[in-house]
Amino acid sequence: MTENSGQYDDIFSRQILLKEIGPDGQAKLLRSHLVIVGVGATGSRIAELACRAGIGRLTIIDRDIVEFSNLSRQTLYTWQDAQNMLPKAEAARRHLNEIMPTCQVVPRVADLIADNAHMFLHGADIVADGTDNLETRYLINDWCISNKVPWVYAGAVGTEASVFPVLKTGGCLRCIFPDPPKAGTLPTCDTVGVLNAAAAIAAARSFSLIARILLGDTPDPVWETWDAWSGTHAGIPLKKMRSADAERKCPLCDEGVTEFLDAETGSTAVALCGRDMVQVRIGRPVDLKALGKTLSGSVSIETRDQLLRFEADGHTIHVFGDGRALVKGTSDLARARSLIDKWVGT
Repeated sequence: MTENSGQYDDIFSRQILLKEIGPDGQAKLLRSHLVIVGVGATGSRIAELACRAGIGRLTIIDRDIVEFSNLSRQTLYTWQDAQNMLPKAEAARRHLNEIMPTCQVVPRVADLIADNAHMFLHGADIVADGTDNLETRYLINDWCISNKVPWVYAGAVGTEASVFPVLKTGGCLRCIFPDPPKAGTLPTCDTVGVLNAAAAIAAARSFSLIARILLGDTPDPVWETWDAWSGTHAGIPLKKMRSADAERKCPLCDEGVTEFLDAETGSTAVALCGRDMVQVRIGRPVDLKALGKTLSGSVSIETRDQLLRFEADGHTIHVFGDGRALVKGTSDLARARSLIDKWVGT
Protein backbone atom coordinates (compact mmCIF):
# COMPACT_ATOMS: atom_id res chain seq x y z
CA MET A 1 0.00 0.00 0.00
CA THR A 2 1.35 3.43 -0.92
CA GLU A 3 1.10 6.57 1.17
CA ASN A 4 -1.13 8.22 -1.45
CA SER A 5 -3.58 5.39 -2.04
CA GLY A 6 -7.27 5.96 -1.49
CA GLN A 7 -7.43 2.96 0.82
CA TYR A 8 -4.71 4.43 3.01
CA ASP A 9 -6.60 7.73 3.27
CA ASP A 10 -9.79 5.88 4.17
CA ILE A 11 -8.20 3.74 6.91
CA PHE A 12 -6.66 6.71 8.71
CA SER A 13 -9.17 9.38 7.69
CA ARG A 14 -10.20 10.22 11.27
CA GLN A 15 -6.58 10.66 12.32
CA ILE A 16 -5.76 12.77 9.30
CA LEU A 17 -8.56 15.14 10.35
CA LEU A 18 -6.72 15.88 13.58
CA LYS A 19 -4.81 19.16 13.39
CA GLU A 20 -2.07 17.48 15.45
CA ILE A 21 -1.50 14.88 12.71
CA GLY A 22 -2.89 15.77 9.28
CA PRO A 23 -1.80 14.05 6.03
CA ASP A 24 1.88 14.92 6.45
CA GLY A 25 1.91 13.58 10.00
CA GLN A 26 0.19 10.38 8.95
CA ALA A 27 2.83 9.89 6.27
CA LYS A 28 5.53 10.32 8.94
CA LEU A 29 3.92 7.63 11.10
CA LEU A 30 3.89 5.27 8.13
CA ARG A 31 7.66 5.77 7.72
CA SER A 32 8.38 5.31 11.44
CA HIS A 33 9.98 2.36 13.20
CA LEU A 34 8.85 1.66 16.77
CA VAL A 35 10.49 -1.02 18.91
CA ILE A 36 8.47 -2.32 21.86
CA VAL A 37 10.31 -4.24 24.56
CA GLY A 38 7.84 -6.52 26.28
CA VAL A 39 4.32 -7.17 24.98
CA GLY A 40 2.43 -7.97 28.16
CA ALA A 41 -0.42 -5.93 29.65
CA THR A 42 1.05 -2.54 28.74
CA GLY A 43 3.26 -3.40 25.78
CA SER A 44 0.63 -5.37 23.87
CA ARG A 45 -1.80 -2.44 24.11
CA ILE A 46 0.91 -0.06 22.89
CA ALA A 47 1.55 -2.43 19.99
CA GLU A 48 -2.12 -2.50 19.01
CA LEU A 49 -2.49 1.28 19.28
CA ALA A 50 0.65 1.77 17.18
CA CYS A 51 -0.47 -0.72 14.56
CA ARG A 52 -3.95 0.80 14.27
CA ALA A 53 -2.48 4.32 14.15
CA GLY A 54 -0.44 3.49 11.06
CA ILE A 55 3.09 2.96 12.37
CA GLY A 56 4.90 1.48 9.38
CA ARG A 57 7.37 -0.85 11.11
CA LEU A 58 6.91 -2.44 14.51
CA THR A 59 9.53 -4.64 16.18
CA ILE A 60 8.22 -6.49 19.22
CA ILE A 61 10.61 -8.17 21.65
CA ASP A 62 9.31 -10.56 24.31
CA ARG A 63 10.75 -13.56 26.10
CA ASP A 64 7.47 -14.99 27.39
CA ILE A 65 4.56 -17.23 26.39
CA VAL A 66 0.81 -16.59 26.57
CA GLU A 67 -0.91 -18.06 29.63
CA PHE A 68 -4.51 -18.05 30.83
CA SER A 69 -3.57 -15.74 33.71
CA ASN A 70 -2.63 -13.09 31.09
CA LEU A 71 -6.06 -12.86 29.50
CA SER A 72 -7.72 -10.59 32.08
CA ARG A 73 -5.43 -7.70 31.17
CA GLN A 74 -3.45 -8.55 28.01
CA THR A 75 -6.16 -7.79 25.48
CA LEU A 76 -4.26 -8.64 22.30
CA TYR A 77 -4.24 -12.37 23.12
CA THR A 78 -6.93 -15.04 22.96
CA TRP A 79 -7.99 -18.20 24.74
CA GLN A 80 -6.49 -20.22 21.89
CA ASP A 81 -3.14 -18.46 22.26
CA ALA A 82 -3.06 -19.44 25.93
CA GLN A 83 -4.19 -22.97 25.22
CA ASN A 84 -1.37 -23.35 22.69
CA MET A 85 1.06 -21.47 24.98
CA LEU A 86 2.37 -19.47 22.02
CA PRO A 87 5.33 -17.10 22.40
CA LYS A 88 3.83 -13.66 22.96
CA ALA A 89 5.86 -12.01 20.23
CA GLU A 90 4.63 -14.51 17.65
CA ALA A 91 1.01 -14.42 18.86
CA ALA A 92 1.12 -10.61 18.76
CA ARG A 93 2.47 -10.64 15.21
CA ARG A 94 -0.36 -12.86 14.01
CA HIS A 95 -3.08 -10.68 15.52
CA LEU A 96 -1.48 -7.40 14.47
CA ASN A 97 -1.14 -8.64 10.89
CA GLU A 98 -4.85 -9.44 10.90
CA ILE A 99 -5.70 -6.01 12.33
CA MET A 100 -3.53 -3.91 10.00
CA PRO A 101 -1.62 -5.54 7.13
CA THR A 102 -0.03 -2.15 6.36
CA CYS A 103 2.15 -2.53 9.46
CA GLN A 104 5.35 -4.55 9.06
CA VAL A 105 5.60 -6.51 12.31
CA VAL A 106 8.93 -8.13 13.23
CA PRO A 107 8.66 -10.52 16.21
CA ARG A 108 11.69 -11.27 18.36
CA VAL A 109 11.15 -14.19 20.73
CA ALA A 110 14.03 -13.26 22.98
CA ASP A 111 15.14 -11.67 26.21
CA LEU A 112 16.65 -8.21 25.70
CA ILE A 113 20.10 -8.27 27.32
CA ALA A 114 23.31 -6.29 26.89
CA ASP A 115 24.67 -8.80 24.37
CA ASN A 116 21.79 -8.37 21.92
CA ALA A 117 20.56 -4.83 22.68
CA HIS A 118 22.23 -3.18 19.69
CA MET A 119 21.09 -5.88 17.27
CA PHE A 120 17.45 -5.64 18.39
CA LEU A 121 17.18 -1.88 18.99
CA HIS A 122 19.29 -0.60 16.10
CA GLY A 123 17.26 1.34 13.56
CA ALA A 124 14.50 2.33 15.96
CA ASP A 125 13.10 5.84 15.72
CA ILE A 126 11.78 5.41 19.27
CA VAL A 127 11.60 2.63 21.87
CA ALA A 128 8.56 1.80 24.01
CA ASP A 129 8.87 0.17 27.42
CA GLY A 130 6.46 -2.68 28.02
CA THR A 131 8.72 -4.64 30.37
CA ASP A 132 8.04 -5.98 33.84
CA ASN A 133 11.51 -5.58 35.35
CA LEU A 134 13.84 -2.70 36.20
CA GLU A 135 17.03 -4.33 34.92
CA THR A 136 15.71 -4.25 31.35
CA ARG A 137 14.47 -0.67 31.72
CA TYR A 138 17.91 0.51 32.81
CA LEU A 139 19.42 -1.35 29.85
CA ILE A 140 16.99 0.41 27.48
CA ASN A 141 17.89 3.70 29.13
CA ASP A 142 21.63 3.10 28.65
CA TRP A 143 21.26 2.11 24.99
CA CYS A 144 18.86 4.90 24.03
CA ILE A 145 20.85 7.68 25.70
CA SER A 146 24.08 6.33 24.18
CA ASN A 147 22.53 6.19 20.70
CA LYS A 148 20.42 9.37 20.97
CA VAL A 149 17.13 7.51 20.51
CA PRO A 150 14.09 8.64 22.55
CA TRP A 151 12.14 6.14 24.63
CA VAL A 152 9.05 6.15 26.83
CA TYR A 153 8.89 4.47 30.24
CA ALA A 154 5.50 2.93 31.07
CA GLY A 155 4.45 0.76 33.97
CA ALA A 156 1.41 -0.40 35.87
CA VAL A 157 1.16 -2.05 39.27
CA GLY A 158 -1.82 -2.28 41.58
CA THR A 159 -4.22 0.42 40.40
CA GLU A 160 -1.47 2.91 39.46
CA ALA A 161 -0.01 3.72 36.06
CA SER A 162 3.28 5.60 35.53
CA VAL A 163 4.71 7.12 32.34
CA PHE A 164 7.86 9.16 31.63
CA PRO A 165 9.31 10.28 28.27
CA VAL A 166 13.10 10.18 27.84
CA LEU A 167 14.06 12.62 25.08
CA LYS A 168 17.16 13.45 23.05
CA THR A 169 17.20 16.88 24.69
CA GLY A 170 18.45 15.57 28.03
CA GLY A 171 17.29 13.84 31.18
CA CYS A 172 16.86 10.10 31.68
CA LEU A 173 15.61 7.43 34.05
CA ARG A 174 18.82 7.58 36.10
CA CYS A 175 18.39 11.31 36.58
CA ILE A 176 15.38 10.38 38.72
CA PHE A 177 16.46 7.00 40.05
CA PRO A 178 20.28 6.76 39.86
CA ASP A 179 20.21 3.06 40.74
CA PRO A 180 17.52 0.37 40.72
CA PRO A 181 15.81 0.08 44.12
CA LYS A 182 16.76 -2.96 46.16
CA ALA A 183 14.66 -6.05 45.57
CA GLY A 184 11.59 -6.16 47.81
CA THR A 185 11.41 -2.41 48.41
CA LEU A 186 8.77 -1.66 45.75
CA PRO A 187 5.30 -3.15 45.24
CA THR A 188 5.03 -5.59 42.34
CA CYS A 189 2.21 -7.45 40.64
CA ASP A 190 3.26 -10.45 42.78
CA THR A 191 2.50 -8.58 46.00
CA VAL A 192 -0.38 -6.23 45.14
CA GLY A 193 -1.71 -7.42 41.75
CA VAL A 194 -2.52 -5.19 38.79
CA LEU A 195 -5.76 -3.69 37.46
CA ASN A 196 -6.25 -4.02 33.72
CA ALA A 197 -7.49 -0.41 33.51
CA ALA A 198 -4.18 0.81 34.98
CA ALA A 199 -2.28 -0.94 32.19
CA ALA A 200 -4.67 0.57 29.65
CA ILE A 201 -4.01 4.09 30.96
CA ALA A 202 -0.25 3.56 30.89
CA ALA A 203 -0.39 2.25 27.32
CA ALA A 204 -2.66 5.03 26.04
CA ARG A 205 -0.55 7.79 27.55
CA SER A 206 2.66 6.10 26.39
CA PHE A 207 1.50 5.91 22.78
CA SER A 208 0.27 9.50 22.76
CA LEU A 209 3.79 10.57 23.77
CA ILE A 210 5.33 8.22 21.19
CA ALA A 211 3.20 9.70 18.42
CA ARG A 212 4.04 13.27 19.46
CA ILE A 213 7.76 12.54 19.47
CA LEU A 214 7.63 10.77 16.10
CA LEU A 215 5.82 13.79 14.64
CA GLY A 216 8.57 16.15 15.83
CA ASP A 217 7.00 17.45 19.03
CA THR A 218 9.00 17.72 22.26
CA PRO A 219 6.80 16.93 25.25
CA ASP A 220 7.94 18.12 28.65
CA PRO A 221 9.84 15.44 30.59
CA VAL A 222 7.31 14.89 33.37
CA TRP A 223 6.93 11.82 35.59
CA GLU A 224 3.19 11.20 35.48
CA THR A 225 1.07 8.85 37.59
CA TRP A 226 -2.61 8.00 37.51
CA ASP A 227 -4.68 5.94 39.91
CA ALA A 228 -7.21 4.11 37.75
CA TRP A 229 -9.40 3.34 40.77
CA SER A 230 -9.62 6.75 42.43
CA GLY A 231 -9.10 8.83 39.29
CA THR A 232 -6.28 10.91 40.78
CA HIS A 233 -3.41 12.20 38.66
CA ALA A 234 -0.04 13.73 39.50
CA GLY A 235 2.79 15.06 37.38
CA ILE A 236 6.26 16.04 38.56
CA PRO A 237 8.60 17.77 36.07
CA LEU A 238 12.08 16.31 35.75
CA LYS A 239 13.60 19.70 36.67
CA LYS A 240 11.75 19.70 39.97
CA MET A 241 12.77 16.13 40.75
CA ARG A 242 16.42 16.92 40.04
CA SER A 243 16.38 20.23 41.91
CA ALA A 244 15.40 18.37 45.06
CA ASP A 245 18.99 17.08 45.10
CA ALA A 246 20.79 19.58 42.88
CA GLU A 247 24.29 18.39 43.79
CA ARG A 248 23.66 14.80 42.77
CA LYS A 249 24.94 13.92 39.31
CA CYS A 250 23.27 11.49 36.94
CA PRO A 251 25.57 8.46 36.47
CA LEU A 252 24.63 8.32 32.78
CA CYS A 253 23.92 11.88 31.57
CA ASP A 254 26.62 13.57 33.66
CA GLU A 255 29.25 10.86 34.06
CA GLY A 256 28.68 8.64 31.02
CA VAL A 257 28.45 5.38 32.98
CA THR A 258 26.60 2.68 30.98
CA GLU A 259 26.95 -0.19 33.42
CA PHE A 260 23.79 -2.00 32.28
CA LEU A 261 24.77 -1.85 28.62
CA ASP A 262 28.35 -2.85 29.43
CA ALA A 263 27.34 -5.83 31.57
CA GLU A 264 28.45 -9.17 30.16
CA THR A 265 25.15 -10.82 31.06
CA GLY A 266 22.10 -10.19 33.17
CA SER A 267 20.78 -12.47 35.91
CA THR A 268 21.09 -16.20 35.19
CA ALA A 269 17.65 -16.81 36.67
CA VAL A 270 14.74 -14.54 37.51
CA ALA A 271 11.24 -15.16 38.86
CA LEU A 272 8.60 -13.77 36.50
CA CYS A 273 6.04 -11.30 37.76
CA GLY A 274 2.80 -12.69 39.16
CA ARG A 275 3.31 -16.29 38.02
CA ASP A 276 4.74 -19.41 39.55
CA MET A 277 7.52 -19.40 36.96
CA VAL A 278 11.28 -18.82 36.65
CA GLN A 279 13.26 -17.86 33.56
CA VAL A 280 16.73 -19.40 33.30
CA ARG A 281 19.36 -18.17 30.85
CA ILE A 282 21.26 -21.15 29.51
CA GLY A 283 24.02 -18.96 28.10
CA ARG A 284 24.14 -20.24 24.53
CA PRO A 285 21.68 -21.03 21.71
CA VAL A 286 19.84 -24.34 21.93
CA ASP A 287 19.40 -26.78 19.04
CA LEU A 288 15.74 -27.59 19.69
CA LYS A 289 15.63 -30.42 17.18
CA ALA A 290 18.62 -32.16 18.75
CA LEU A 291 17.28 -31.59 22.26
CA GLY A 292 13.96 -33.11 21.24
CA LYS A 293 15.69 -36.25 20.00
CA THR A 294 17.69 -36.48 23.22
CA LEU A 295 14.61 -36.17 25.44
CA SER A 296 12.18 -38.17 23.34
CA GLY A 297 12.85 -41.43 25.16
CA SER A 298 12.36 -39.91 28.60
CA VAL A 299 9.54 -37.33 28.38
CA SER A 300 6.71 -36.34 26.07
CA ILE A 301 7.82 -33.51 23.77
CA GLU A 302 5.59 -30.82 22.28
CA THR A 303 6.90 -28.23 19.84
CA ARG A 304 5.51 -24.80 18.99
CA ASP A 305 6.85 -21.78 17.16
CA GLN A 306 10.46 -21.34 18.27
CA LEU A 307 10.08 -23.41 21.45
CA LEU A 308 10.06 -26.94 22.81
CA ARG A 309 7.89 -27.91 25.79
CA PHE A 310 7.88 -30.95 28.07
CA GLU A 311 6.76 -32.09 31.55
CA ALA A 312 9.40 -33.31 33.98
CA ASP A 313 9.67 -33.75 37.74
CA GLY A 314 6.28 -32.13 38.28
CA HIS A 315 7.13 -29.00 36.28
CA THR A 316 6.42 -27.71 32.79
CA ILE A 317 9.62 -26.65 31.03
CA HIS A 318 9.70 -24.45 27.93
CA VAL A 319 13.02 -24.18 26.07
CA PHE A 320 13.64 -21.45 23.47
CA GLY A 321 16.20 -21.55 20.71
CA ASP A 322 17.81 -18.28 21.81
CA GLY A 323 19.18 -19.91 24.97
CA ARG A 324 16.44 -19.48 27.56
CA ALA A 325 14.10 -21.75 29.46
CA LEU A 326 10.93 -21.10 31.46
CA VAL A 327 10.27 -23.43 34.38
CA LYS A 328 6.64 -23.40 35.50
CA GLY A 329 5.60 -24.65 38.91
CA THR A 330 8.25 -23.00 41.08
CA SER A 331 9.51 -19.58 42.15
CA ASP A 332 12.70 -21.09 43.58
CA LEU A 333 15.61 -19.92 41.41
CA ALA A 334 17.96 -22.67 42.54
CA ARG A 335 15.33 -25.35 41.88
CA ALA A 336 14.71 -23.97 38.39
CA ARG A 337 18.42 -23.93 37.54
CA SER A 338 18.78 -27.47 38.84
CA LEU A 339 15.98 -28.70 36.57
CA ILE A 340 17.53 -27.05 33.54
CA ASP A 341 20.94 -28.52 34.39
CA LYS A 342 19.31 -31.95 34.63
CA TRP A 343 17.13 -31.93 31.51
CA VAL A 344 18.77 -29.46 29.14
CA GLY A 345 22.33 -29.03 30.35
CA THR A 346 24.10 -25.69 30.81
